[in-house]
Amino acid sequence: LEQARAERKYVVAFAYGKDCADCERMEKETLIARDVRPWIDLIAVTVRFHDQDPAGRAFTGKYQLHDFPTLLIFANDGLELGRMPGFIDGKDFRSRVDALLGEADIFKSDPWAGTDVVTAAADRAGNYMLQSRYEEAQTWYVWCLRHRAARAPNFLRLNLPAIVDGLASLAARFEPAKEALLNEIHRAERDSLDPHKMEAFPFNLIKLGYLALGQESRIVEHYDLLAAAAPGTSKLEAFAKFIFEPLLNAHRYKEIEWSVADEQDMVVFMDEARNLQRPPGYIHKVLGARYEVLMGLGRYGGAAEMATVWLRYDKSWQTYLALAEAGLRSGAVHDDIPEHAREARALCAGTDPRPFICLARYLRRVNPEDREAIGVLESAMSSVATDKGRQSIVDCLNEFKGAPPSAKPGEKEKH
Repeated sequence: LEQARAERKYVVAFAYGKDCADCERMEKETLIARDVRPWIDLIAVTVRFHDQDPAGRAFTGKYQLHDFPTLLIFANDGLELGRMPGFIDGKDFRSRVDALLGEADIFKSDPWAGTDVVTAAADRAGNYMLQSRYEEAQTWYVWCLRHRAARAPNFLRLNLPAIVDGLASLAARFEPAKEALLNEIHRAERDSLDPHKMEAFPFNLIKLGYLALGQESRIVEHYDLLAAAAPGTSKLEAFAKFIFEPLLNAHRYKEIEWSVADEQDMVVFMDEARNLQRPPGYIHKVLGARYEVLMGLGRYGGAAEMATVWLRYDKSWQTYLALAEAGLRSGAVHDDIPEHAREARALCAGTDPRPFICLARYLRRVNPEDREAIGVLESAMSSVATDKGRQSIVDCLNEFKGAPPSAKPGEKEKH
Protein backbone atom coordinates (compact mmCIF):
# COMPACT_ATOMS: atom_id res chain seq x y z
CA LEU A 1 0.00 0.00 0.00
CA GLU A 2 2.81 2.39 0.80
CA GLN A 3 4.42 1.74 -2.57
CA ALA A 4 1.11 2.09 -4.38
CA ARG A 5 0.42 5.30 -2.53
CA ALA A 6 3.76 6.68 -3.60
CA GLU A 7 3.32 5.75 -7.25
CA ARG A 8 -0.36 6.34 -7.89
CA LYS A 9 -2.88 9.04 -7.26
CA TYR A 10 -5.59 6.71 -6.00
CA VAL A 11 -5.82 3.44 -4.13
CA VAL A 12 -9.03 1.48 -4.56
CA ALA A 13 -10.37 -1.38 -2.50
CA PHE A 14 -12.82 -3.62 -4.32
CA ALA A 15 -15.50 -5.49 -2.40
CA TYR A 16 -17.54 -8.16 -4.13
CA GLY A 17 -19.87 -10.13 -1.93
CA LYS A 18 -22.94 -12.24 -2.38
CA ASP A 19 -24.96 -9.92 -0.13
CA CYS A 20 -24.67 -6.93 2.21
CA ALA A 21 -23.55 -9.02 5.17
CA ASP A 22 -20.78 -10.58 3.12
CA CYS A 23 -19.39 -7.20 2.13
CA GLU A 24 -19.61 -5.96 5.71
CA ARG A 25 -17.75 -9.05 6.91
CA MET A 26 -14.95 -8.43 4.41
CA GLU A 27 -14.84 -4.80 5.46
CA LYS A 28 -14.39 -5.68 9.14
CA GLU A 29 -11.85 -8.45 8.51
CA THR A 30 -9.67 -6.48 6.12
CA LEU A 31 -10.04 -2.72 6.07
CA ILE A 32 -10.83 -2.18 9.74
CA ALA A 33 -9.00 -5.09 11.37
CA ARG A 34 -5.77 -4.29 9.53
CA ASP A 35 -6.28 -0.54 9.97
CA VAL A 36 -5.56 0.30 6.34
CA ARG A 37 -8.19 3.00 6.14
CA PRO A 38 -5.68 5.86 5.95
CA TRP A 39 -4.32 4.34 2.73
CA ILE A 40 -7.61 3.88 0.93
CA ASP A 41 -9.08 6.60 -1.29
CA LEU A 42 -12.14 4.79 -2.49
CA ILE A 43 -14.18 1.68 -1.87
CA ALA A 44 -15.72 0.13 -4.97
CA VAL A 45 -18.62 -2.18 -4.19
CA THR A 46 -19.94 -4.42 -6.93
CA VAL A 47 -23.64 -4.81 -6.40
CA ARG A 48 -25.21 -7.95 -7.72
CA PHE A 49 -28.95 -7.63 -8.03
CA HIS A 50 -31.95 -8.90 -9.92
CA ASP A 51 -35.01 -6.95 -10.95
CA GLN A 52 -37.01 -9.31 -8.78
CA ASP A 53 -34.87 -8.47 -5.76
CA PRO A 54 -36.03 -5.17 -4.25
CA ALA A 55 -33.62 -5.65 -1.37
CA GLY A 56 -30.77 -5.30 -3.83
CA ARG A 57 -32.03 -1.92 -4.93
CA ALA A 58 -32.54 -0.79 -1.35
CA PHE A 59 -28.96 -1.85 -0.67
CA THR A 60 -27.62 0.47 -3.37
CA GLY A 61 -29.16 3.47 -1.70
CA LYS A 62 -28.11 2.94 1.90
CA TYR A 63 -24.73 1.27 1.70
CA GLN A 64 -21.76 3.33 2.82
CA LEU A 65 -18.54 1.85 4.16
CA HIS A 66 -17.60 3.77 7.31
CA ASP A 67 -17.06 7.22 5.84
CA PHE A 68 -15.13 5.96 2.85
CA PRO A 69 -16.11 7.46 -0.51
CA THR A 70 -18.08 4.50 -1.84
CA LEU A 71 -18.61 3.81 -5.52
CA LEU A 72 -21.38 1.40 -6.44
CA ILE A 73 -20.72 -0.83 -9.43
CA PHE A 74 -23.90 -2.44 -10.65
CA ALA A 75 -23.84 -5.96 -11.99
CA ASN A 76 -26.51 -8.37 -13.08
CA ASP A 77 -25.24 -11.86 -12.27
CA GLY A 78 -21.76 -10.38 -12.41
CA LEU A 79 -21.96 -9.77 -16.15
CA GLU A 80 -23.53 -6.39 -16.75
CA LEU A 81 -21.21 -3.63 -15.52
CA GLY A 82 -22.12 -0.76 -17.79
CA ARG A 83 -24.75 1.20 -15.94
CA MET A 84 -22.61 4.29 -15.49
CA PRO A 85 -19.78 5.71 -17.59
CA GLY A 86 -16.34 4.48 -16.67
CA PHE A 87 -17.55 1.48 -14.73
CA ILE A 88 -14.99 -1.25 -14.49
CA ASP A 89 -15.71 -4.10 -16.87
CA GLY A 90 -12.37 -5.91 -16.59
CA LYS A 91 -11.23 -4.85 -20.06
CA ASP A 92 -9.96 -1.31 -19.73
CA PHE A 93 -9.23 -0.82 -16.05
CA ARG A 94 -6.01 1.13 -16.43
CA SER A 95 -7.35 3.51 -19.07
CA ARG A 96 -10.51 4.32 -17.13
CA VAL A 97 -9.60 4.17 -13.46
CA ASP A 98 -8.44 7.77 -13.11
CA ALA A 99 -11.56 9.10 -14.79
CA LEU A 100 -13.67 6.74 -12.72
CA LEU A 101 -12.19 7.88 -9.45
CA GLY A 102 -12.23 11.48 -10.46
CA GLU A 103 -16.02 11.27 -10.63
CA ALA A 104 -16.40 9.39 -7.35
CA ASP A 105 -18.13 12.27 -5.58
CA ILE A 106 -21.06 11.99 -7.98
CA PHE A 107 -21.90 8.47 -6.91
CA LYS A 108 -22.23 9.09 -3.20
CA SER A 109 -25.98 9.61 -3.64
CA ASP A 110 -28.36 6.84 -4.55
CA PRO A 111 -28.39 6.63 -8.35
CA TRP A 112 -31.93 5.26 -8.26
CA ALA A 113 -33.34 8.28 -6.45
CA GLY A 114 -34.55 11.45 -8.13
CA THR A 115 -32.48 13.73 -10.31
CA ASP A 116 -29.76 14.96 -7.96
CA VAL A 117 -27.18 12.60 -9.39
CA VAL A 118 -28.11 13.66 -12.94
CA THR A 119 -27.71 17.29 -12.04
CA ALA A 120 -24.25 16.53 -10.67
CA ALA A 121 -23.38 14.61 -13.82
CA ALA A 122 -24.54 17.47 -16.04
CA ASP A 123 -22.37 19.86 -14.03
CA ARG A 124 -19.43 17.50 -14.48
CA ALA A 125 -20.04 17.39 -18.24
CA GLY A 126 -20.13 21.19 -18.29
CA ASN A 127 -16.77 21.31 -16.56
CA TYR A 128 -15.33 19.02 -19.20
CA MET A 129 -16.68 21.35 -21.88
CA LEU A 130 -14.83 24.26 -20.30
CA GLN A 131 -11.64 22.18 -20.48
CA SER A 132 -12.33 21.25 -24.15
CA ARG A 133 -12.42 17.59 -23.09
CA TYR A 134 -15.24 16.82 -25.47
CA GLU A 135 -15.11 13.04 -25.38
CA GLU A 136 -15.57 12.99 -21.60
CA ALA A 137 -18.33 15.59 -21.86
CA GLN A 138 -20.12 13.44 -24.44
CA THR A 139 -19.93 10.40 -22.16
CA TRP A 140 -21.55 12.27 -19.29
CA TYR A 141 -24.22 14.05 -21.28
CA VAL A 142 -25.30 10.78 -22.88
CA TRP A 143 -25.36 9.16 -19.46
CA CYS A 144 -27.67 11.94 -18.24
CA LEU A 145 -30.09 11.10 -21.04
CA ARG A 146 -29.98 7.37 -20.36
CA HIS A 147 -30.35 7.61 -16.61
CA ARG A 148 -33.49 6.27 -14.99
CA ALA A 149 -34.14 9.67 -13.43
CA ALA A 150 -34.59 11.09 -16.93
CA ARG A 151 -38.11 9.64 -16.75
CA ALA A 152 -38.97 11.61 -13.61
CA PRO A 153 -41.63 14.32 -14.04
CA ASN A 154 -39.35 17.04 -12.70
CA PHE A 155 -36.32 16.00 -14.76
CA LEU A 156 -36.79 18.65 -17.44
CA ARG A 157 -37.44 21.44 -14.98
CA LEU A 158 -34.21 20.70 -13.13
CA ASN A 159 -31.90 19.75 -15.96
CA LEU A 160 -33.16 21.12 -19.26
CA PRO A 161 -31.01 24.27 -19.59
CA ALA A 162 -27.80 22.57 -18.49
CA ILE A 163 -28.20 19.50 -20.67
CA VAL A 164 -29.77 21.07 -23.77
CA ASP A 165 -27.40 24.01 -23.90
CA GLY A 166 -24.43 21.78 -23.11
CA LEU A 167 -25.33 19.21 -25.75
CA ALA A 168 -25.97 21.92 -28.32
CA SER A 169 -22.58 23.46 -27.66
CA LEU A 170 -20.89 20.06 -27.72
CA ALA A 171 -22.56 18.99 -30.98
CA ALA A 172 -21.40 22.21 -32.62
CA ARG A 173 -17.79 21.65 -31.57
CA PHE A 174 -17.42 17.87 -31.68
CA GLU A 175 -18.89 15.97 -34.62
CA PRO A 176 -18.83 12.54 -32.93
CA ALA A 177 -21.09 13.93 -30.21
CA LYS A 178 -23.72 14.93 -32.75
CA GLU A 179 -23.63 11.42 -34.21
CA ALA A 180 -23.82 9.86 -30.74
CA LEU A 181 -26.78 12.04 -29.83
CA LEU A 182 -28.65 11.09 -33.00
CA ASN A 183 -27.94 7.43 -32.27
CA GLU A 184 -29.42 7.84 -28.79
CA ILE A 185 -32.52 9.53 -30.18
CA HIS A 186 -33.03 6.89 -32.83
CA ARG A 187 -32.54 4.10 -30.28
CA ALA A 188 -35.17 5.71 -28.08
CA GLU A 189 -37.54 6.04 -31.02
CA ARG A 190 -37.15 2.36 -31.82
CA ASP A 191 -37.65 1.40 -28.20
CA SER A 192 -40.81 3.48 -28.05
CA LEU A 193 -42.44 1.07 -30.50
CA ASP A 194 -41.54 -1.98 -28.42
CA PRO A 195 -44.25 -2.62 -25.80
CA HIS A 196 -41.78 -4.64 -23.73
CA LYS A 197 -39.51 -1.59 -23.40
CA MET A 198 -42.26 0.91 -22.88
CA GLU A 199 -41.72 1.33 -19.16
CA ALA A 200 -37.99 1.85 -19.61
CA PHE A 201 -38.29 4.21 -22.53
CA PRO A 202 -37.04 7.71 -21.64
CA PHE A 203 -39.47 9.97 -23.47
CA ASN A 204 -37.48 12.98 -22.33
CA LEU A 205 -34.46 11.81 -24.32
CA ILE A 206 -36.14 12.52 -27.65
CA LYS A 207 -37.23 15.97 -26.55
CA LEU A 208 -33.88 16.91 -25.09
CA GLY A 209 -31.98 15.52 -28.05
CA TYR A 210 -33.97 17.32 -30.72
CA LEU A 211 -33.93 20.56 -28.73
CA ALA A 212 -30.15 20.34 -28.47
CA LEU A 213 -29.83 19.75 -32.22
CA GLY A 214 -32.10 22.70 -32.98
CA GLN A 215 -34.71 20.40 -34.54
CA GLU A 216 -37.72 21.41 -32.44
CA SER A 217 -40.14 20.63 -35.26
CA ARG A 218 -39.17 16.97 -35.00
CA ILE A 219 -40.63 16.90 -31.48
CA VAL A 220 -43.99 18.06 -32.75
CA GLU A 221 -43.85 15.54 -35.61
CA HIS A 222 -43.18 12.83 -33.08
CA TYR A 223 -46.37 13.05 -31.05
CA ASP A 224 -48.17 10.40 -33.14
CA LEU A 225 -45.38 7.95 -32.34
CA LEU A 226 -45.58 8.84 -28.68
CA ALA A 227 -49.31 8.30 -28.63
CA ALA A 228 -48.89 4.94 -30.36
CA ALA A 229 -46.26 3.97 -27.79
CA ALA A 230 -48.68 4.45 -24.91
CA PRO A 231 -51.57 1.98 -25.22
CA GLY A 232 -54.86 3.52 -24.18
CA THR A 233 -53.49 7.07 -24.37
CA SER A 234 -55.29 9.46 -26.68
CA LYS A 235 -53.44 11.80 -29.02
CA LEU A 236 -54.49 14.65 -26.81
CA GLU A 237 -53.04 13.15 -23.66
CA ALA A 238 -49.82 12.14 -25.41
CA PHE A 239 -49.53 15.60 -26.93
CA ALA A 240 -50.07 17.27 -23.57
CA LYS A 241 -47.80 14.97 -21.62
CA PHE A 242 -44.91 14.61 -24.01
CA ILE A 243 -44.95 17.84 -26.01
CA PHE A 244 -46.40 20.84 -24.26
CA GLU A 245 -45.19 20.20 -20.74
CA PRO A 246 -41.51 20.09 -21.77
CA LEU A 247 -41.91 22.96 -24.22
CA LEU A 248 -43.45 25.03 -21.47
CA ASN A 249 -40.20 24.54 -19.57
CA ALA A 250 -38.11 25.03 -22.70
CA HIS A 251 -39.48 28.28 -24.05
CA ARG A 252 -37.04 30.44 -22.14
CA TYR A 253 -34.11 28.61 -23.68
CA LYS A 254 -35.25 27.92 -27.23
CA GLU A 255 -37.53 29.92 -29.46
CA ILE A 256 -40.06 27.41 -30.65
CA GLU A 257 -41.88 28.30 -33.83
CA TRP A 258 -45.32 27.02 -34.68
CA SER A 259 -46.91 26.46 -38.06
CA VAL A 260 -50.48 26.95 -39.27
CA ALA A 261 -50.84 23.19 -39.21
CA ASP A 262 -50.25 23.26 -35.48
CA GLU A 263 -53.21 25.59 -35.03
CA GLN A 264 -55.42 23.20 -36.99
CA ASP A 265 -54.13 20.30 -34.91
CA MET A 266 -55.07 22.11 -31.74
CA VAL A 267 -58.69 22.35 -32.85
CA VAL A 268 -58.65 18.63 -33.66
CA PHE A 269 -57.26 17.87 -30.21
CA MET A 270 -59.88 19.99 -28.52
CA ASP A 271 -62.65 18.28 -30.47
CA GLU A 272 -61.19 14.93 -29.46
CA ALA A 273 -61.14 16.03 -25.83
CA ARG A 274 -64.79 16.99 -26.02
CA ASN A 275 -65.78 13.76 -27.81
CA LEU A 276 -63.90 11.65 -25.28
CA GLN A 277 -65.47 13.68 -22.46
CA ARG A 278 -62.06 14.35 -21.00
CA PRO A 279 -62.06 16.45 -17.83
CA PRO A 280 -61.17 20.15 -18.12
CA GLY A 281 -57.70 19.42 -16.78
CA TYR A 282 -56.62 18.04 -20.14
CA ILE A 283 -57.77 21.15 -21.94
CA HIS A 284 -55.99 23.31 -19.40
CA LYS A 285 -52.85 21.25 -19.87
CA VAL A 286 -52.73 21.56 -23.64
CA LEU A 287 -54.12 25.03 -24.29
CA GLY A 288 -52.76 26.54 -21.11
CA ALA A 289 -49.25 25.28 -21.80
CA ARG A 290 -49.34 26.55 -25.37
CA TYR A 291 -50.59 29.92 -24.17
CA GLU A 292 -47.72 30.16 -21.67
CA VAL A 293 -45.16 29.23 -24.33
CA LEU A 294 -46.43 31.97 -26.67
CA MET A 295 -46.52 34.52 -23.86
CA GLY A 296 -42.98 33.57 -22.87
CA LEU A 297 -41.83 34.10 -26.44
CA GLY A 298 -43.44 37.55 -26.52
CA ARG A 299 -45.92 36.44 -29.18
CA TYR A 300 -48.87 38.08 -27.51
CA GLY A 301 -51.10 38.15 -30.58
CA GLY A 302 -50.70 34.39 -30.97
CA ALA A 303 -51.31 33.94 -27.25
CA ALA A 304 -54.55 35.95 -27.53
CA GLU A 305 -55.67 33.73 -30.41
CA MET A 306 -54.82 30.68 -28.35
CA ALA A 307 -56.80 32.02 -25.39
CA THR A 308 -59.75 32.69 -27.73
CA VAL A 309 -59.74 29.01 -28.71
CA TRP A 310 -59.34 28.11 -25.05
CA LEU A 311 -62.41 30.18 -24.17
CA ARG A 312 -64.56 28.06 -26.49
CA TYR A 313 -63.97 25.07 -24.22
CA ASP A 314 -63.49 26.63 -20.82
CA LYS A 315 -65.29 29.78 -19.74
CA SER A 316 -63.59 30.05 -16.37
CA TRP A 317 -62.25 33.28 -14.92
CA GLN A 318 -58.69 32.06 -15.58
CA THR A 319 -59.42 31.84 -19.30
CA TYR A 320 -60.97 35.31 -19.44
CA LEU A 321 -57.95 36.63 -17.54
CA ALA A 322 -55.54 34.90 -19.96
CA LEU A 323 -57.27 36.57 -22.89
CA ALA A 324 -57.21 39.98 -21.17
CA GLU A 325 -53.53 39.71 -20.20
CA ALA A 326 -52.49 38.68 -23.71
CA GLY A 327 -54.32 41.70 -25.12
CA LEU A 328 -52.81 43.98 -22.48
CA ARG A 329 -49.24 42.86 -23.11
CA SER A 330 -49.68 43.07 -26.88
CA GLY A 331 -50.14 46.83 -26.52
CA ALA A 332 -53.56 46.76 -28.16
CA VAL A 333 -56.29 49.24 -27.29
CA HIS A 334 -59.57 47.42 -27.56
CA ASP A 335 -62.79 47.33 -25.56
CA ASP A 336 -62.60 43.54 -25.29
CA ILE A 337 -59.57 43.75 -22.98
CA PRO A 338 -61.27 45.53 -20.05
CA GLU A 339 -64.46 43.55 -20.66
CA HIS A 340 -62.58 40.26 -20.31
CA ALA A 341 -60.78 41.53 -17.19
CA ARG A 342 -64.09 42.57 -15.63
CA GLU A 343 -65.62 39.19 -16.50
CA ALA A 344 -62.69 37.43 -14.84
CA ARG A 345 -63.10 39.65 -11.78
CA ALA A 346 -66.79 38.83 -11.55
CA LEU A 347 -66.35 35.08 -12.02
CA CYS A 348 -63.72 34.84 -9.27
CA ALA A 349 -65.90 37.06 -7.02
CA GLY A 350 -63.03 39.48 -6.64
CA THR A 351 -60.97 37.07 -4.58
CA ASP A 352 -57.93 37.03 -6.91
CA PRO A 353 -55.88 40.20 -7.45
CA ARG A 354 -54.87 39.53 -11.04
CA PRO A 355 -58.09 40.62 -12.79
CA PHE A 356 -57.99 43.90 -10.83
CA ILE A 357 -54.35 44.51 -11.74
CA CYS A 358 -54.89 43.65 -15.40
CA LEU A 359 -57.89 45.99 -15.65
CA ALA A 360 -56.08 48.79 -13.79
CA ARG A 361 -53.00 48.54 -16.01
CA TYR A 362 -55.14 48.75 -19.13
CA LEU A 363 -57.04 51.79 -17.86
CA ARG A 364 -53.78 53.41 -16.78
CA ARG A 365 -52.25 52.88 -20.21
CA VAL A 366 -55.25 54.28 -22.07
CA ASN A 367 -55.47 57.38 -19.84
CA PRO A 368 -52.59 57.93 -17.37
CA GLU A 369 -54.36 60.93 -15.83
CA ASP A 370 -57.61 59.13 -15.07
CA ARG A 371 -57.95 58.00 -11.45
CA GLU A 372 -60.24 55.12 -12.38
CA ALA A 373 -57.28 52.70 -12.39
CA ILE A 374 -56.42 53.60 -8.80
CA GLY A 375 -60.07 53.25 -7.83
CA VAL A 376 -60.13 49.72 -9.28
CA LEU A 377 -57.14 48.74 -7.15
CA GLU A 378 -58.48 50.35 -3.99
CA SER A 379 -61.76 48.48 -4.41
CA ALA A 380 -59.82 45.19 -4.50
CA MET A 381 -58.53 45.55 -0.96
CA SER A 382 -61.84 44.52 0.57
CA SER A 383 -62.41 41.43 -1.58
CA VAL A 384 -59.01 39.86 -2.38
CA ALA A 385 -58.73 36.74 -0.30
CA THR A 386 -55.06 36.45 0.71
CA ASP A 387 -52.42 38.65 2.29
CA LYS A 388 -50.11 37.93 -0.62
CA GLY A 389 -52.83 39.03 -3.05
CA ARG A 390 -53.47 42.25 -1.15
CA GLN A 391 -49.73 42.90 -1.09
CA SER A 392 -49.61 42.68 -4.89
CA ILE A 393 -52.42 45.24 -5.05
CA VAL A 394 -50.48 47.57 -2.74
CA ASP A 395 -47.33 47.16 -4.86
CA CYS A 396 -49.28 48.05 -8.01
CA LEU A 397 -50.78 51.11 -6.27
CA ASN A 398 -47.32 52.24 -5.19
CA GLU A 399 -46.09 51.78 -8.74
CA PHE A 400 -48.87 53.98 -10.08
CA LYS A 401 -48.18 56.61 -7.43
CA GLY A 402 -44.45 56.53 -8.01
CA ALA A 403 -43.59 55.01 -4.61
CA PRO A 404 -41.19 52.06 -4.26
CA PRO A 405 -42.69 48.58 -3.76
CA SER A 406 -43.46 47.88 -0.13
CA ALA A 407 -41.49 45.33 1.85
CA LYS A 408 -42.10 43.52 5.09
CA PRO A 409 -40.02 44.68 8.06
CA GLY A 410 -36.53 43.26 7.86
CA GLU A 411 -36.84 42.34 4.19
CA LYS A 412 -35.14 43.97 1.26
CA GLU A 413 -37.44 45.72 -1.13
CA LYS A 414 -38.45 43.61 -4.11
CA HIS A 415 -38.21 45.27 -7.51
